[in-house]
Amino acid sequence: MPHASRRGLLAAGTFVIAAGAVGLVTADQIGTTSEERDRTQRELDAVATQWEHHGPQTSRARLYAIQNRLAVAGRPTREWAELQALALVMIAEAELGAGEPHAAADTARHAYDVARHARHPLYQAHASLIAATIAADRDPDNIQPIRNLHTAAVNAGSSAVSVVATTLAAQSAARRRGDPKSIAATLARAETLQEQLPAVSEWPYWTPAHLHAFGALALIRAGAFGQASEWLATAEQEADGQPGLGVVITLYRARGHAAGGEWDAAREYAADAVGQAAARGGAAWLSSGIEEMARGATAADPGSAPEWMPLRAAASV
Repeated sequence: MPHASRRGLLAAGTFVIAAGAVGLVTADQIGTTSEERDRTQRELDAVATQWEHHGPQTSRARLYAIQNRLAVAGRPTREWAELQALALVMIAEAELGAGEPHAAADTARHAYDVARHARHPLYQAHASLIAATIAADRDPDNIQPIRNLHTAAVNAGSSAVSVVATTLAAQSAARRRGDPKSIAATLARAETLQEQLPAVSEWPYWTPAHLHAFGALALIRAGAFGQASEWLATAEQEADGQPGLGVVITLYRARGHAAGGEWDAAREYAADAVGQAAARGGAAWLSSGIEEMARGATAADPGSAPEWMPLRAAASV
């Protein structure tokens, strides 16, 4: 459902899609008990737990139903505001993954406001990092989004959100051709933060394998191909049972070869990534990664364009 249409439903009620049934839910049909609050939390936890196994479109649809129900109820208490902030942050992540950066930016701003009302600094920081990531993608030469990512990391304290923000700051700095030593120092700081955390963070769903995979992209962009390969190998060992991350790792293998001008190997890994993603569903980061490599390969060898066309089509979202 388009972002604007989803918001338009909230004036009178919301459509909830579940078990194949579609109906209009209004505020008087939604409970206000602690049991209802616990049920909503469990639903959000279930989406988070299954994040690696479903594409962003599936997660987004499930989250829209939950958030629309929360918005219709309009509960003003802090506990309900926290739930709504969490749902909005998750929606923003799903929208970004589904290739809707404008919708994701709007949702992230809404999430920040709700989290501030709930006095929940962690959700505020997460909303900020999503907004900064979108801004960095939109204008890679602008240093302000990187500063905002570092600020989000500080505000998130010792948490997975802090590690994510720090890792994304390294990625963005590397894309701006930042100092490799500074990028390495940023990733080392992310590793130190990660060591203080549990093995798995429920939301954002984050593990050491995610750090090593996403950190590897920063290293690839910085030209540290040997270290990037080591980080990807570590991520592969750590990523058992995480199909979404498996696609990321394979894609970044492709990007490493592409950065080194090894276009045949890049295309082979890209094809593997597309194949791995087929059961889970497409994502914008896969599509954009394939597109970027295809443009690079075609620039290096215009005759290779037909070889990339099927991959570009298969990865599109």
